[in-house]
Amino acid sequence: MVRETFSDNITLTPDKESDFVTEVNPGLSVNRQGRRVKLNLDYEMQNVFYAGNSDSNKINNYLRADGNAELVQDHLFLDGYGYVQPEYLLPDGTVGEGDFGGFGAAISPFRWGFTPLGEQFTSLNNNQTTAVSFALSPYWRQNLGGYATALARYGYGILNYTQTEGGAAPANARNNLVNLGLNSGSYFSRLEWDLQYNNQRLDQEQDQELDQELDQENANDNTYENASGQFRYRFSNKWGLVGQGGYQNNDVPDQVVVNGGYWSLGPEWTPSRYISAAALYGFRDWSVRLRLNPTVRTALELSRSDRQVGVEPGPRWAATLIHSTRHTTWSASYQEEPTSVQGVQFAQLVTVGQQQPLAPQPVFTPTNQNFFQKSFLASVTYQKGRSELALGFYDERREFIDPADNEKSFGTGLAWGWRLTPRTRTILGGQWQQYQSSADQWWVGSFLLEHNLSRYISGLLGYRYFQRELSPDNIQENRFQLGLQAQF
Repeated sequence: MVRETFSDNITLTPDKESDFVTEVNPGLSVNRQGRRVKLNLDYEMQNVFYAGNSDSNKINNYLRADGNAELVQDHLFLDGYGYVQPEYLLPDGTVGEGDFGGFGAAISPFRWGFTPLGEQFTSLNNNQTTAVSFALSPYWRQNLGGYATALARYGYGILNYTQTEGGAAPANARNNLVNLGLNSGSYFSRLEWDLQYNNQRLDQEQDQELDQELDQENANDNTYENASGQFRYRFSNKWGLVGQGGYQNNDVPDQVVVNGGYWSLGPEWTPSRYISAAALYGFRDWSVRLRLNPTVRTALELSRSDRQVGVEPGPRWAATLIHSTRHTTWSASYQEEPTSVQGVQFAQLVTVGQQQPLAPQPVFTPTNQNFFQKSFLASVTYQKGRSELALGFYDERREFIDPADNEKSFGTGLAWGWRLTPRTRTILGGQWQQYQSSADQWWVGSFLLEHNLSRYISGLLGYRYFQRELSPDNIQENRFQLGLQAQF
């Protein structure tokens, strides 16, 4: 893919500087779905050349890869993923476009190349880093003659950030995970049970001086260890008894940790296939759960729990909603959990392919502290005939051990795609995000026109307007673009 861009504020600063940017971006896409091997891989090398700032020419790499292989039939499997992505260290004093304006890629048929308008990382500033992550996870599955199914899994992942002059990137991390599971088999009709053991170590690579200041050899290493079990016994089609219990032994800096055991049990009521409810109470643990399926296209799950052991023990809410019609899909989710920047990154990677609400990428300050995350996502997509629409919203809060460090970010994105002719399509996009207060917010508007010149060659015309209101500055940019893409 070849692309030419003109920006009237290539540095994204109050003192505007214009420049022409030329990109030559070769890429590779592999999708294999065999009987025992599945592989999805997309790679692009973005070669960026500046007409007026040639000393800033650079190369960005983009990679999304995930796969699964069955090494021993029905028993030994291997999961893997790879991820390479430039990122801007926002929000500090400088600006980078990052995901701003890239929400239009939420309309999948309109994604043009691997770096659509608004996700190009071509602005001239020093606060860019590149996140590189790879992971492998072999696991063994064994059927124990209908009595139970056993699973043993090991996972190892790495996450590296390149350091920059413009700001400190998050610390590199190593993730080691052991999971052992045993689930009831077909011989158990009324009684269902599940036993799990998990041991995870998330190590952050800090410098020795920081560790000495904190008087700890592994000051920013997180260790999570827990053993748990749950059961369900059905008295009838409508009533049952459910229970859960376990033991947790965790070591997580910057967060409240209470180790020990817990258990709870209580009734489960399922009057019909449309509704199910359960309430559990016991030692250091209670919870209530509600599941509604009013139609085959609607699913709502809502829970409230209060466990007095673990990382950041206390009450938590969780909810998910999925609803679809002939032309629309509605989805929403809310969750509360302790995590870190590295934990969020690993979680995003292991959920590749899972259905998630569409929303702009949240904006936060890079940090190596652990925090308690409260995240709400909601989206709706519409598709009929030649038109497709996507609307997304997010609201995320991060609570640190020092309340003065707490952060909040929320925003919304809208994209509308229209196929003018069988060979021509357009997309209009808008995005707004706010960090902490109204004194720091972003506005983005974009337009793209794509035309298939032949079966393998497409042309692109694009425009984007970017504005950041960062008191007392008001930063603006106009960006025009022409591109040509060939597929072989």
